[in-house]
Amino acid sequence: VKGRFLGEGRFLSEPFRHQGTLSFDQVFSLKAEAEGRLFDRTYRLGLGLVGHDYQASLEDSLGSRVVLKGQGNRTEAQGQVAWPRPLEGLAQVAFSSEGNRWRARVESAGVRLPLFLPLDLSGEVAGEGDRVSGRLGPLALGGSWGQLGLKLSPTPLQVGSLEGEGRLLGGRLQAHLRYASPYTGFPLWVWQEGGAYRFQTPHGEGEYRGGILALRLRDLPIHALDEFRLSGQALYRDGELSGRLALKGRYLEAEGNLRRLGAEIQGRFMTPWGSLPFAGAYGPKPGLTLKAQDLLLRYQGGLSLRGRARLGPLVLGADLLYDGGFQGWARVETPWLAGVLQGESGRLVLAGLKGYAQGEGEVYPELRIAGRFLPPLPEGLEVPPLAFRLDRKGLEVLGVGRLEFAGRYPFHLALPWRYRGVSGRFQAEGTLERGQLSLSSPYGRVEAQGGWRDLRVRGQGEVPYVGPVRMAGKLDLLGLAYQAQAHLEKLDLRLGLVGRGAGFRFQGQAPGLRLLGGYEEELSLLLQAEAFDLSPWGLPARASGTWGTRGGRLRLESPYGEVLFTGEELLSAQARLSGPFFQGEGQVSPEGLSLAVRGEYEKNGLGVRLKAEGEGPWRAFRLGLSGEARLPYVGALPLSGQVWTEGGGLRYRLQGPLSLEGKGPSYRGSLALPFAALGREGRIAGSFQGQGLQVAGKGEGNFAGLPFTFQGGYQGKPFLALRWEGGEAALTGEEVRFSLEEVAPLARALGLSLAGRAGGRLT
Repeated sequence: VKGRFLGEGRFLSEPFRHQGTLSFDQVFSLKAEAEGRLFDRTYRLGLGLVGHDYQASLEDSLGSRVVLKGQGNRTEAQGQVAWPRPLEGLAQVAFSSEGNRWRARVESAGVRLPLFLPLDLSGEVAGEGDRVSGRLGPLALGGSWGQLGLKLSPTPLQVGSLEGEGRLLGGRLQAHLRYASPYTGFPLWVWQEGGAYRFQTPHGEGEYRGGILALRLRDLPIHALDEFRLSGQALYRDGELSGRLALKGRYLEAEGNLRRLGAEIQGRFMTPWGSLPFAGAYGPKPGLTLKAQDLLLRYQGGLSLRGRARLGPLVLGADLLYDGGFQGWARVETPWLAGVLQGESGRLVLAGLKGYAQGEGEVYPELRIAGRFLPPLPEGLEVPPLAFRLDRKGLEVLGVGRLEFAGRYPFHLALPWRYRGVSGRFQAEGTLERGQLSLSSPYGRVEAQGGWRDLRVRGQGEVPYVGPVRMAGKLDLLGLAYQAQAHLEKLDLRLGLVGRGAGFRFQGQAPGLRLLGGYEEELSLLLQAEAFDLSPWGLPARASGTWGTRGGRLRLESPYGEVLFTGEELLSAQARLSGPFFQGEGQVSPEGLSLAVRGEYEKNGLGVRLKAEGEGPWRAFRLGLSGEARLPYVGALPLSGQVWTEGGGLRYRLQGPLSLEGKGPSYRGSLALPFAALGREGRIAGSFQGQGLQVAGKGEGNFAGLPFTFQGGYQGKPFLALRWEGGEAALTGEEVRFSLEEVAPLARALGLSLAGRAGGRLT
């Protein structure tokens, strides 16, 4: 028997044609051929059968070549199979079966898939009848050919990784995947529809059909120090790209027009110092070219950077080439830091780092730099030595903290400090995206917590001369933007501050006081006072007038006199002092002050002449005092002493028969003086204390052998009370009253022989 056959059919819903011959002459024999299309390829299948022996061959348009031989229910096959698109690569396959059991071993390294690193899909798959299970590289599979379950372990891409689950239903793929990277993450749904692969995310969709890949993106979030949004369309067809992609962030805007296998690129960097435009192009043959100002970057086999660019205070200059080795140099300069990179064959070294950090070492191929930070600390601020080590794993400041170059870039910092005898600590920890900061001292604590673009700041404490302070605000470290509010409870002063970068504005208000100011290109300040009470600072005075960046006129008034400040600068003023009993003038500046004052008081027989002159810095100011005092019945007394600053306050001291020591308007002292009256001599000794011109004292004395006690002072008018054996007398204002129960003791002191009683009043 001999015959021929031909026909058409479908396999996995795809059509094919077949033809062949068959015969029976003692044994059955069959020869057949089939041609068709299956998804991404055309194929040709040959089959031969003679009795119990058979063989088959398979070839397709993607390079598959497989030969199969068998006898009865035993089969073996070997060859190479091309992976289905979009995979690109060949798998060496060894197949064997017996009955309905089969096993296939696969060796397939270096398989290419767009956006993925080269894949190793080697593994083994086995089955029995319609059931199948096994693993090919990161892909595990199990189930039946009609409903095959798939599970993808985390698989690295060019950036990030992909994992998830899926299944093949009737040869059609459905999958739910998850993409993750340090920069973004999103779910990805993939399914096969007709001859196309479709995929969708919350931020876009795409399609792969017949070698054509189309992408559409809408505000895909990308986190790299800051947040960016990627939008646009891209099409890959016939080996060429087309479309436009746009990347936008707060500090970078860039657009790429895709052409052939390259792109035309333009954009700008935006910083607090200004924006730096750049433009260029990328293509497979010319490579990458980008230009910003006079700085040109080229990459084609080798990398070169030549030219110069300035961005605000930052200047970059270079003449550097890399082509398997480094040649040339690159220099970065800022007002705070400057460094030179030098090419030395296969190495790129940091030849010198100067400024707020000093160091040297290797940058490439290994990163090993050692040095120390030298921040511009305010005068009086002390911190531990800030030696550092920098390598590919991270930056370590020895004994202070560390930044890890891995994951989310975690860091921690604990920096003790000391400022003019006051100790504190600055602490920080976090990642690229968020963290927390704290600054503590004996005067209080300020804390900030949250994302670097939205740090919530709170603090409270008690500051010398200011009293309790509470503050709250927000800080955007990446945008260099900040705002804060503070309340100084002692002064009832409320302050508000808003700024970005080095520029800021502030305003404040308290009863009798208003503050306005800020900094743009220069500092501005205006203080407006109207009877503003200075007593919270221990000064019995009120301030009125204006003072600001261009000076002004400000008057301090007290019960003892006034001080008038005039000037044309913020931090320098002429001072004129005047009062009922003194006149003076001086010069005030941040460095210190100079002062010359002359005072004179004379009333009711009491007189004081005093001269004070001196100069010096605020924390070590010192005045010398000289003069004399005249007291009724005592005569002239020489005075000498000094006035100086200590602990933020004013102190003074007088020496001599009349000694005195005080701080601010408060003082206390003592006296030990001889006196004469009515031709007789005596002596008094006592102590006193006062506040300004208000003074009170007491003591005892002896007049011509008659002991007595006294109390006296000045409270708007003079007063004095004397008591002795047999009598007493009192001066109040301009009136004297006396009462003698026995005249004899006083009469004896005066050399008189009298006895009796007496009383009266004198004005």
